[in-house]
Amino acid sequence: MEGPGVKVIAERLSILEGERVKRAWGNSRKLDFSLLQGRRINRVFSFGKELFLDLGVFLRVHFLMYGGFSLGRLTRSRDRVRLCLEASKSAYFYSCSVRLLDSPPAREWELDILSPEWKPERVLRRIEGREELIGDLLLNQEVFPGAGNIIRLEALFRAGVHPMSRVEKIPPATLRSLLLQVRRVAHLFYRCRKAGSSLRPRLLIYNRSRCVRCGGKISRQRLGERRRISHFCANCQRIF
Repeated sequence: MEGPGVKVIAERLSILEGERVKRAWGNSRKLDFSLLQGRRINRVFSFGKELFLDLGVFLRVHFLMYGGFSLGRLTRSRDRVRLCLEASKSAYFYSCSVRLLDSPPAREWELDILSPEWKPERVLRRIEGREELIGDLLLNQEVFPGAGNIIRLEALFRAGVHPMSRVEKIPPATLRSLLLQVRRVAHLFYRCRKAGSSLRPRLLIYNRSRCVRCGGKISRQRLGERRRISHFCANCQRIF
């Protein structure tokens, strides 16, 4: 799950802020559910692909590739519930990673692609001159928290940059343009998720067979060290 989806979940869960957990249960082997019962849900927020619940201790949820969430009713089989928090409504977390933290998470909000505090200059200083492929770097959550495969491929296409470009060879103006596209695509993704509308008609390259610009065939290959499926147009995206 990419950052926009997690942000929407955090906003939906915010209706439980101020309430106490009546009961906590699930199939996570790494949680002592008794530690959560009776605690007040002080705040719910997201950072990148991670969801946090402040209950005096901090509960961190990562939805991995196929995790999910529902509020008020069970939508998957009970044996897939990693954690359930029962308050005025029950919040169910499915097939995800759940951890309990003793202290607040240390996060750089200036890097979060959906944060109001996001600063492109801060990101540029972090990445300029790096000797790696931009297609790999865009999935690095320490640099682009919240970005996933859809966001990185759409941003690369819109900026005209091939995923096999080396970061240190990309001109500064092009690199900055790419960062702004990451931000724009992330917000487009967020608005669609929040409204419950389909993102697919708004995507320019992801899962398309023909390029919307030149009409050429879209290539689909596993590229870079991460070997993630990449969709790109060899005509419209330049290798630097």
